[in-house]
Amino acid sequence: MSNQNALGKLIRQLRGDLSLREFALKCEVSHTTIDNLEKGIDFRTGKPTQVKMATLQKIADACDVSLSYILQRYGYHSN
Repeated sequence: MSNQNALGKLIRQLRGDLSLREFALKCEVSHTTIDNLEKGIDFRTGKPTQVKMATLQKIADACDVSLSYILQRYGYHSN
C-alpha cells in the first residue's frame, strides 16, 4: 500500500461519520485539503498530495491522537 493511500484511509477512518466540511472545521483546515489527503491526489494539479507536518498535527489534535500515531500509520519511520 502506498503512503498516500495509507494516509487517506487513516484520515477517512478518523473522520468517521463527519462530513468533509465538518471534519475540516474540527481540524481547522480546508475541506479541499481533507478531500485531497483522502484521495491522495491534488485535484488542481493531478499530482500526489504533499502534506505539511502542521496539517497532520492539526488533524492529530482534532482527533485526540498523537502525531507519531499518524506518522507511523502513514508509513513514516524516523531513523
